[in-house]
Amino acid sequence: MKVRFWGVRGSYPVPGPSTNRYGGNTSCVEVQPSTGEIIIFDAGTGIRKLGQRLAAGRCAQPSCTVSILFSHMHWDHVQGLPFFSPLHQPQNRIRIYSSAHGDAHLRRIFEQTAAQPYFPIGFSDFKSTVEFVNLKENAEFDIGAVHVRTSPLNHPFAATAYRCDGPLGSVMYASDTAPFCDMLLGDEFIPAPPGPEDLTDQDRQRLATMQKSLVALATGVDLLVYDTHFTMDEYRANPHFGHSAPEHATEIALKAGAKGLCLFHHAPNHDDDDMDRIVDQARKLGQGRLRITAAREGELVDTKTGRATDDKEER
Repeated sequence: MKVRFWGVRGSYPVPGPSTNRYGGNTSCVEVQPSTGEIIIFDAGTGIRKLGQRLAAGRCAQPSCTVSILFSHMHWDHVQGLPFFSPLHQPQNRIRIYSSAHGDAHLRRIFEQTAAQPYFPIGFSDFKSTVEFVNLKENAEFDIGAVHVRTSPLNHPFAATAYRCDGPLGSVMYASDTAPFCDMLLGDEFIPAPPGPEDLTDQDRQRLATMQKSLVALATGVDLLVYDTHFTMDEYRANPHFGHSAPEHATEIALKAGAKGLCLFHHAPNHDDDDMDRIVDQARKLGQGRLRITAAREGELVDTKTGRATDDKEER
């Protein structure tokens, strides 16, 4: 199994000379199983180029099914969807998987990403057949020969982690999440960090359950793609934003016995030189017990070996 990174940033896109090596588009990761299924994690601005390639290639065939697995609905994970070319081809079937927020239907949520006055073409005008799959917590399902499992994450308005197991490898995508120690993030954005005394026993139990579920999901995975938006100093300043630091990601990866850890959801203020330093520090945390890399836009990574090839045409 291989994965290609089409967007690696969080919050908002930051193209330009200072982010050339790691990339500036927001979250989008393509899973390439040996059995040929088309599986995508999230639809940030990176999905535009992926869509162009698919529309000119595999989705130009008489029929094509694309499965998009959304971690959550925040703007940096959905903003590229209206620009995804296969949506505009009538022969295609697009399956959208996500956990709905509250009682809202998934279609209604996604219609808001392409609605006037914010976008000239309505969601109902897309030519492809669009299906919505509303996932429950800890869902399991198959996409062809790929088995998919999920686990909840600690993020404002909730987020979902996905693990894909195929015949020749496994990958897990965990973006966005805070660690499971300081606060429980729920259906409202917390405007300021609460104190430890604000955690109830019920909150602590919920956090412990979420962490246990996430570690179980990551157990033995070939490649764990994990939110490391913050450095530890940045996390301490903004623990209520719902993101982690490499220290948190490394802890989860080591507990789970993951074979490889890929830092992801890079902060927009971290330029290429910053990212080099962050990766070097993370590798020290890993103590040689797992492969540690950082996602780079355009790279195609073999989940089994961690070997990466850089396709500069995807920049």
